[in-house]
Amino acid sequence: MTRTWKDGLRGAWLVAIGLALYVAAGQASLWWGESLRVANDYPGHNPPWYFIRRDAITGGLFAAALALSLTAAFLGRRKYPAYAGMLAWMSVLWFGGGVWKWLVILMSTHDATEGGASTTRWTTFDSYLADPVIIAGQVGVYVFSILIAIVSIRTTRRAAA
Repeated sequence: MTRTWKDGLRGAWLVAIGLALYVAAGQASLWWGESLRVANDYPGHNPPWYFIRRDAITGGLFAAALALSLTAAFLGRRKYPAYAGMLAWMSVLWFGGGVWKWLVILMSTHDATEGGASTTRWTTFDSYLADPVIIAGQVGVYVFSILIAIVSIRTTRRAAA
């Protein structure tokens, strides 16, 4: 049986799912971020609620998109192992940092959607931007996505042999 270049593209639609979810979650977060603004929600305000709320909204939407992407990768792993693995590591790479930041925000804020009653551990934008927990988690996401890619390549090679 001769294989054509079209055979190599079977399953590429899995990666398209991840890309579509990334675009949809990003656009939804922009729209939702504007519709949920409150009085102290502007850049330059301390604490930096503008950025905290935007990152929380984006992270929540990214969590849903990551769950959908990983489900699609899991379901397609037997028939399209190369593209399922690619979808898995790309999804963790694209969405994981935002999801991690969202989880840290959930643990570090109280009533983030309320105007004056909100509290957070970040007093300034610089303290939020340079938070070591957020940075360490995002580095961990990068390392985890690289590990998924390595496992995916090995699995694909074994399946081809």
